[in-house]
Amino acid sequence: MDAHNIDHYRAAEKRLWDHYGVTPVEHFVDLPRLNSRVRVLELGQGDPVLFVHGSPNAGSKWAPLAARLTSCRCLILDRPGCGLSEPVDYSDLDLREFGADLLALTLDGLGLSRAAIVASSLGGALALYFAHAQPERVARLALEGCPAFVEGFRVPPYNLFWSVVGAFAPITPSSRAAFRHLGHAASMDRGQFEFAVMDWRDALLKFTATMRHENSLNRNLSRRVRQYRYGADFLRQITPPTFYLWGEDDPFGGAEVAKMCAAAQPDAALKLFPSSGHLPWLDAPDLHARLVSEFLEATSSTSIADHALA
Repeated sequence: MDAHNIDHYRAAEKRLWDHYGVTPVEHFVDLPRLNSRVRVLELGQGDPVLFVHGSPNAGSKWAPLAARLTSCRCLILDRPGCGLSEPVDYSDLDLREFGADLLALTLDGLGLSRAAIVASSLGGALALYFAHAQPERVARLALEGCPAFVEGFRVPPYNLFWSVVGAFAPITPSSRAAFRHLGHAASMDRGQFEFAVMDWRDALLKFTATMRHENSLNRNLSRRVRQYRYGADFLRQITPPTFYLWGEDDPFGGAEVAKMCAAAQPDAALKLFPSSGHLPWLDAPDLHARLVSEFLEATSSTSIADHALA
C-alpha cells in the first residue's frame, strides 16, 4: 500500500477515535494457514470481545460501540484485505472454512482460547460459521443487523449495482448516500446517526485497497453464494448464547428473518429497533452499548430472554 495514502487513512482513523476520546492499541497478528497478517485494535479491560465487521468496511466502524463498552477488552479486527490488514486469495477459498479459520487463528494469535464475539453482516456469517465449527471457543455471540447468507437474506438493488460497478472501476458512492440506502435515513434525518464514521469510511475506501480486495471476495461469492446459505436447521446447531440486535429497516432482511433466526436457535434472544438500519448501533450507540454490555456480562444463559424485552 502507498505510504502516503496510508498516512491519510491513519489520520482519518485517528480523528474518528479522538472523537470518542479513546486511543486503541494496534497489534498485528500472523495467520499462517491463511498466508496473511491482520491488524487488531485493542481498547478497554475485562473479558475479551472480538469484533468482526461486514463489507466493504474495516474494524473502526465499531468505534461508536466499542468506545462505550468500558468493561470489556475490545479486540477489533480488520478482516484480511480490509483497512490495514494483508489480503488473502479468495479464488479457491470456501468461506465457511475461512470464517472458522480466520476467527480461530486470530484468537490463537492473541493468546486466547475463548472470547465473546460481536459481529455484523458478512462478519455475522463468519461468526456463525465459527460458532458452529468451534462452539467451545465462543463465550457469547452478539449479532448486529442481518447476518449475510441467512435464509431470507437478500442484496438490495443499490448494493448490487455498486458491486457490479466496483468490479470494473475503483469507485464507490459517498458514505452519506450509502448509509441512507442501508436503512439509516430516518436516524440521519433526525440527526441521531453517528456521523463521525462518515469521513473515516470515505477515507478507508479512498486511501486503502479495501474495495479492490472486497471485489475479489465478491467474485468468490457470485460463484458460490448458494453453498454459503444457511437456515433454521443450521441455526439450531448454534449453541453459544446469542443476542440479535436488528433494525426493522434493514434492507438485507427484515423482522420476519430476524424472528426466524432467534426462534431457530436453542439459546437466543432478539431485540428489534424501529426506524433503524443494517448497522443498527450507528443509529443508537448508547442503547446498543447498554444492551450488548448487559448481555456480555450476564452470568446465566437463561437471562438472555430478558434482553428481548429491554
